[in-house]
Amino acid sequence: MVAAGGGLVVDPANRAAMREAGVVFFLDVPAAELARRLSATAIGGRPLLGSDEGAVAARVRELLDKRRSAYEEADGVVDGNGPPQDVAHRLLTALSTSLRIP
Repeated sequence: MVAAGGGLVVDPANRAAMREAGVVFFLDVPAAELARRLSATAIGGRPLLGSDEGAVAARVRELLDKRRSAYEEADGVVDGNGPPQDVAHRLLTALSTSLRIP
């Protein structure tokens, strides 16, 4: 399992390489929840997001809107909300029913 950074999938060559390497899932999380999670971590390591919570929320919405079509080219979309164990269960369920096994 590889967790790709948000901007990695914007490049079509990267998306193609990911698909050649395995099954790709997009963990779909609303912008507000992503902003909350990112604000709870060290924002200083993410200069594209800005320096305060309001800036983070606005930038996350903008980036998610801009990148959504690339994310949705994944083999599947999984709800990324909730506790990690719930997300992992949904991901494993989606993987077990995936038709494209590398």
